[in-house]
Amino acid sequence: MASYAAHLGTGHTLSARLVKVGTIKTYIAAAASLCMAFDDDSSGRDPRKMLGESNLSPPLNRVCDELKRWEDIPDRREPWTVALQLLFQTNAADAVWSSKEAVLSDWFGVIQLAGGRRGEWAQDRGRGLITNPDLNARGDPAAFCLQDINFFASGKKKLTVAQALATPKAVETVLLKWRMQKNGEEKQFSRNEDDPKLCVILKWINIVRRFVKFFGYKHNVPMAVYRHDDTNNLCYISSADIEDGMQRTAIELYELDTQRDKDDIKRFSAHSLRVGACVILQALGFQDHQIQQLLRWKSDKWRTYTRNLFIMTKKHNRAVFEASKMPNF
Repeated sequence: MASYAAHLGTGHTLSARLVKVGTIKTYIAAAASLCMAFDDDSSGRDPRKMLGESNLSPPLNRVCDELKRWEDIPDRREPWTVALQLLFQTNAADAVWSSKEAVLSDWFGVIQLAGGRRGEWAQDRGRGLITNPDLNARGDPAAFCLQDINFFASGKKKLTVAQALATPKAVETVLLKWRMQKNGEEKQFSRNEDDPKLCVILKWINIVRRFVKFFGYKHNVPMAVYRHDDTNNLCYISSADIEDGMQRTAIELYELDTQRDKDDIKRFSAHSLRVGACVILQALGFQDHQIQQLLRWKSDKWRTYTRNLFIMTKKHNRAVFEASKMPNF
């Protein structure tokens, strides 16, 4: 029952979306009633509870408590998942290379892996004009610019931007630099040999190639730029563009109703990329300190954005397995 609650808590419901813990308890009660109706045991034991107990079992309680904690987080943001990313890419596959959809498709992919903040790649709402980017404390553009990207071939051989664009297959790694971080913090990305659709190297090449077509090899110009379909003007990607793209994709994937589910829809924003990166790493079993280091969190606040349901069920399964090896258990 605890595993079923965790399964429901990750969006595996009839509506294919996240539901509140009260609704999940209703699902669990219905499942318990069904089990009891076909149970040969005449004791009428409720499978949600330990034998002889009147309260929900400790494992089931822990899952419900974790769901409730997540539900009560103020200004909570939903994670941008791999499924959402792949759907967005599919929808943008036929878009013009310079369009907003094509640009967002690439940037969502790289920032999802980097766990980046909105200000590190896009502009605040209302700052889409090319002449008006967000600035950092030094008065430079805050978002990533061409000088922050370095390409490398095998053997750590550095490539110029022109060389990388001319021979993209030679690029093995990309080094991204955060100019305003202490000592110029850097992060290395490598090719995804298993699934080209999720390859961050290909996305970085698209991003840089597009930028060079727009501005040449100019420095100190934010790189998340698209050409407006109606005006043909160049515009920066802003938080409004991000929210629109994400929310449209979430509505499609989770079959959300724009009125009934409007509060859930609003929880998809630029921060969803950073939250999604945490959720993905945690689900893959990365240790807390690794997640904090890889995604550059200054504290363990990232934990408030994740649901420990996957970890709970893994631990529960391990405990059952260990117990099965004990004599007379």
